[in-house]
Formats: sequence, structure tokens, C-alpha cells
Amino acid sequence: KNASLVYCDNTNLLWCAGENGIDILDEKNQFFTTHYFNQKFSEAFQQQFGEVKVFALRKNKIWAGAWFGNGLYCLNENFEIEKTFVTLPPQNTNKESSQVNDIFVDSDSTLWICTFGGLVHFVPEKNSWKLFSAASKNIPSNRATHFFRDSKGIYWISFYRSGLYWFDKNTEKFLLAFPQNPKLHILDITEDGNKNVWLATEDRGLLKFSHPENKFINYPSPKYAPDFTVNGLMFDNKKHLWCSTRKGISIIDLKTDSVEFLTSAEGLSSDNVNGTLQDKSGRIWIATSNGLNVYEEGKKSVRVFYKADGLPADGINAAFTKNNSEKFLLSGTNFITEFLPDSLLKNTFVPPVRITSAQIFGEKILFSENGKHEKFLQLNWQHFWLERGRGSLKSCGQH
Repeated sequence: KNASLVYCDNTNLLWCAGENGIDILDEKNQFFTTHYFNQKFSEAFQQQFGEVKVFALRKNKIWAGAWFGNGLYCLNENFEIEKTFVTLPPQNTNKESSQVNDIFVDSDSTLWICTFGGLVHFVPEKNSWKLFSAASKNIPSNRATHFFRDSKGIYWISFYRSGLYWFDKNTEKFLLAFPQNPKLHILDITEDGNKNVWLATEDRGLLKFSHPENKFINYPSPKYAPDFTVNGLMFDNKKHLWCSTRKGISIIDLKTDSVEFLTSAEGLSSDNVNGTLQDKSGRIWIATSNGLNVYEEGKKSVRVFYKADGLPADGINAAFTKNNSEKFLLSGTNFITEFLPDSLLKNTFVPPVRITSAQIFGEKILFSENGKHEKFLQLNWQHFWLERGRGSLKSCGQH
């Protein structure tokens, strides 16, 4: 931040000095690329791009929905803003319609956008908008939070603390899907290979809707999820269900009904997990409130990336998705960061040891500035001392 001095050394490392210290950039091994947005829009609640809450990828365009009254943005492949919509539809006077919670690309490539000002259907090519609002008695609440279409063509829509509904696109009618809890709050929706729909809830844990039985089945916490608030759901390539919660992750094998837990005790940087993604190499990437984790199941190992590793922030609290080229996208306030998981390189560089001083039987040995001595030294098992850098190395006894 506020770089005051930039220096490139003879190894092509870029040293940047600023008010927060010194950052060293290795361009060849740069892992994260962050795009910042500084455009200001006078109609927005805040004069900034805002926190990107959700992505949708459509025809080589990125549609980004922002919170804090900043609406909808269309970005090109270079992450340049091409279109902005502060309120949805643009003529809507309800400023809460500028808070976007979800964007769903339908099979006909039209967009369904959940806002706190209603549910919006948008056809970009025609610039055609349709608003479903409580004022027009189309929907039970203006606060639409999630939109999902399952493999049977059924539309699922959730409203903030106002229940889960099925939507008939032809009749434009809404039917309460889970009458047992008309104030159910859904945080994520996904589907398994058997066409069962899985629901992450704020206070009911994990729910499954079984199409063959036509009923909801509760998977109670803490047996299946370590917390009653489930933030996100993901099926991996083994068809295991990953449940992200505020108390870590549960990994459910639906065939055996067995559950494995992954928490800070197993190496996560934080138990507050906001989402997971799997790359094509099988690694699981875990977005937490304190660092981005990558988990390799075969090795049972966790590696953590922080702001010091190139992320714009330690906490990954907003959108986390991947595009068609297997690049991962994550977001926050005023930025979108992209990275390619397979470009992850381990740092195999071993820094050379430079001896600054040594003594043999109390006699000091002189070294040149590069740490070399003019003569070959043969050290036996007798006591000797070596000092290097900030610390010291003691050695005694037989070697």
C-alpha cells in the first residue's frame, strides 16, 4: 500500500517499500492476480465498487453482483467493467434492489437475479427486465436470496427468513416447498447424482429433498454437520458431500453414511469456512475467514495462503467459484482475484548458507564478504562454534 520505493535486484525480484513494510514480488512465480475496481458511481450508497458477493459466467462475460448498494456489473475477460446497473431493473426506485444475493444462468442463457428488492429476470441481448416483487403480489417477500434449477427443471427460490419456494416459470406462481418451517433461511442449494436436492440452512443444518419419496429428510447436527448453520455445499469427484460451517467441515460419504470432520485441529487456518472448490487434480480449496486453504486428501495435508502470499486479504468471505478454463475466482471489497490451481509451485529454493564467523579452539577464522574462506578447513570432532545470520549454530562431540 502506498509504495514509496521500488527496486529490482539482479535476480529479477521486485522489492516494493511502502507504509506497511517491504513486499518482494517474484513475477515468474506469481500465483494470485488481483483486479481492483476504483470506479465511482454517484447513485450507489457507497462510492465504490462494493463487496462482490456472487459471480455468474455467461458467454465469456462475468456477471458480478455486489452488496452495499452497488448492484450488478458485467465484466469482460480482462475484468474490465463494460456495463453497470445500480438498481435492478434500472428504473426501480427501491434502492434495496441494488443489493444482489445470487445470479443464476438459466438453460436459455437468461439471468435470474436475487436482490433485496425482489426477484429479477433479465435478458441481456434484449435489455429486457421483469421484476417479481411483494408489491405486485408475485412473491412472498422482496428479499430473494438463492435461485436454483434442478435436473428435473424445477426452480427453487429462497427468501430471507421467509421460506423456500418452488417456482412455476409458465404460470409465474410460487408454492411453499417446506411448510414445516415457513421462515426457513437457505444459504446454499446443490444436487447429487441421484437427483436429490441438498439444502444448506442457517439454523436447521442439512436438508435433503428426495424426489422419489417426494419429501424432505433432515440430516441432524452435529452428526452430519458440526454446526446448525451450513454456509456451503459441494460434491467432490468421489461423490462425497462437503459441508462448510462455522465450526469446520464435514465430509459425508452418502453410500456408507460415514462422516469425516476437517477442522483447525487437522490444520485448517480457521474453522469458519465459507466455501469449497475442487480442482482437476483433486485438491480441495477451502475459503475461510482467515486464509485460503488447500487440502490434499491423499497426503492429509493442508497448506494455507494469506495476504503475505499474494492474496489481497486474509479473509475469503464472499464469492468463490471457477470458470470454464479451470481458473478460480474469489472476491471481496473492490476486488476480484483469479488464480490457476495447477500453477501452484512449491518453493524448492534452498538458500545458500553463508558463514559469517568461526572459531577453532578460540582462534577466529576470517571470511570474506561472500562467506568464503581462502583455505580448505578440516574440522574434527573437537568443539567448535559457527555463527550465521541472526542466530548461532553450536556443535560439539564426535561427527
